[in-house]
Amino acid sequence: MTVTLSPTAQLRQRAAALRRTGIRVIDFSAGELDLPTPDHVVDAAVAAAHRPENHRYGPTAGNAQLRAAVAERLGARVPQDRPGRRADHPRRQAGPVRCLQRTALPR
Repeated sequence: MTVTLSPTAQLRQRAAALRRTGIRVIDFSAGELDLPTPDHVVDAAVAAAHRPENHRYGPTAGNAQLRAAVAERLGARVPQDRPGRRADHPRRQAGPVRCLQRTALPR
């Protein structure tokens, strides 16, 4: 029986090989798999899991409170003419890699 690397592991190896040659690589293949989740993040996730309002899917774009908080935080950092300054602009995205891909890569 032959065991092969998953496509994700192959991409991580390819990115590492390119880095060794001096090429600057942004690796979207996987997250940081070897770092432990900080205790305060685990505690917050457990507490949120116990709250009944979190037992259902929320709005696809994120709830109004979340979107307003994101717009407020971005408001000081985003130029006036760019999206993100109003509460109806931000959209939540599941998974940071996919979010960065959608933000940084051409469609």
